[in-house]
Amino acid sequence: MGELAAVVLKRDMRFGLYYSGGLDWSFDPELVKTFAEFVGSVPAGNYPKYAKDQVLELVQKYQPDSLWNDISWPGKQNSLFDFFSQYYNQVNDGVVNDRWLNEWADVYKGSA
Repeated sequence: MGELAAVVLKRDMRFGLYYSGGLDWSFDPELVKTFAEFVGSVPAGNYPKYAKDQVLELVQKYQPDSLWNDISWPGKQNSLFDFFSQYYNQVNDGVVNDRWLNEWADVYKGSA
């Protein structure tokens, strides 16, 4: 990651990072075959802390202009306020996308 960031920044380009917060096959190697399995596949246990620490380490090292998450975020959704605060303290004019909330669970349950 460091080599890529260095090349991008040297060329005066913006640098962004992608993270899949909702799927991590190193925590849950089971094949996802159905939509119901997909909705329930966001790892729990130690994974929310692991994911947050990993992304914050990337933010501290590389200060990405954009932080793109996909497939929801593990753990309590209200913890995102603190997480985003830490990101914006590092990158004042940073941008995050809108795929952090676990809205798929609501869609599947029919409450959307």
